[in-house]
Amino acid sequence: MMKWIKEPLLHFILLGGILFFIYDSKNDDTVDTERIVISKAEIEHLKKLWTKSRQRVPTQSELQDLIDHEIREKIMYQEALALGLDQGDRFVRRRLAQKMEFFSSDLAELADPSEEELLQYMSAHQEMFRTPGNINFTQIYIDPTKHVLQTYSQTLLDTLRSKDNEVDMSTISDSRMFKHSYTNESEYSLKKVFGETFVKELFALPVQTWQGPVTSAYGEHLVFIHSVTPSRQEPLNLVRDEVVMEYKAQKRKEMDKVFYENLRKGYDVIVENDQADNRGTFQ
Repeated sequence: MMKWIKEPLLHFILLGGILFFIYDSKNDDTVDTERIVISKAEIEHLKKLWTKSRQRVPTQSELQDLIDHEIREKIMYQEALALGLDQGDRFVRRRLAQKMEFFSSDLAELADPSEEELLQYMSAHQEMFRTPGNINFTQIYIDPTKHVLQTYSQTLLDTLRSKDNEVDMSTISDSRMFKHSYTNESEYSLKKVFGETFVKELFALPVQTWQGPVTSAYGEHLVFIHSVTPSRQEPLNLVRDEVVMEYKAQKRKEMDKVFYENLRKGYDVIVENDQADNRGTFQ
């Protein structure tokens, strides 16, 4: 039963009913342009907006000004509709389309996800809720255009392993584009510099010994890892708010897609172009 309640198709049916109810309840207002209603709920909404903006409740005079402005806006809106001023207006069309999208987006808020759903979402999107690792290392860059890589890299690596304290790192690196030492660098920051493949291999190397060569998009690197803190998957209780937010964002996209696709089925869409008979039909 719970699974059926959360089905997108049921949500769409409910949404259709809501839209029909809203249309039916407001239909009289749109037909009868001489009748303007400012409800108690609208007045309370005006009060809340004023209070939030000014940090105080409006005076009676100020409230009346707000109501008068609302009446004016509704009258101008009705007259604009009567004159057909909404037709062909891209801005109005976009705003009304956004309002329709808000209806479908709100459906994602009908029910909070269960513990099982959140755990399943985390499992399917582990990278989103993983604390990145940190690393401290020293590196020497080897330019592939200046050396026979396999021979030079191995010779230099042997030298570093045997005479670590006697080698001036600043003189043997082929480029000053990279730092010699990187302290408390995260996986994310290093990926921006060296690329994902380099970082993945870097974090898998043993510590306290020269290793390499490790290949990046620029060439090869010999590295000495001083210390490393591996990445870890956070438990749900520590990232629940983030997981719920991302989960609902995905559900909202899914509902938007279902909502639009069902609306789309009710239309024959014709896109005019310069091909063939100047008309393309999409069902």
